[in-house]
Amino acid sequence: MVRNNKNNTWLEMAASLLYPVRCPVCDEVQGMGPQRMCPACRRRVKYLEQPLCCQCGKKLADSEAELCGDCRRGRHLFTAGRGLYEYGDIAPALYRFKYGGRREYARFFGREMADKLGGYIRRLEPDGLVPIPMYPGKQRRRGYNQAALLAQALGRQTGIPVYPDLVVRNRDTRPMKELNCEERLNNLKKAFNLGQNGVKLKTIILIDDIYTTGSTMDQVSAALLPDVCQKIFFITLAIGAGV
Repeated sequence: MVRNNKNNTWLEMAASLLYPVRCPVCDEVQGMGPQRMCPACRRRVKYLEQPLCCQCGKKLADSEAELCGDCRRGRHLFTAGRGLYEYGDIAPALYRFKYGGRREYARFFGREMADKLGGYIRRLEPDGLVPIPMYPGKQRRRGYNQAALLAQALGRQTGIPVYPDLVVRNRDTRPMKELNCEERLNNLKKAFNLGQNGVKLKTIILIDDIYTTGSTMDQVSAALLPDVCQKIFFITLAIGAGV
């Protein structure tokens, strides 16, 4: 079916009048048109750029180092990963997206990830995107899984298949931000299981909103390796400070 772009434009303009488009970072009204970052936020928000940890993509203070402190302390099950933004300036937007019902941000963030990290993603030659799952009860209360929305948005931009039910979360764990590194590992043990059988992929990219120490990525990787796939990478919106 051929889309009528002219009609779509009018529909978007009408929707913008009823529901003004807001900057996903500062939440100020931007008028009509597609959702976009306002010029002030575009100048202020920092994308993650080299020097970065070779494994988790965390910002490094020492340009001569290859790994961050977290990655030096222990071996990860995933191969490597990257984040889009430095956490600081984008934190309020992530909070609204995750807890404030602003699921419309997913489309904007999906475009941003495809634009800024598309080259990295293509080099990995992934067979599928897998969002980090939420515990079903928690997802029902929130109404959505922000990682699944991100994966779907990125999948539309890149054409990579999304496997939203490949991994399930079978235990309601404590919020990770309240825990130190050792507590995070214990908190997530046996929290994830396969949700689908018979899926065989070579390379998977895990999708989440934020990466901190890698505990979640490791536990999901443990559920997938080696029976479902051979290599696991990750992409997140932001990378936070280690603990």
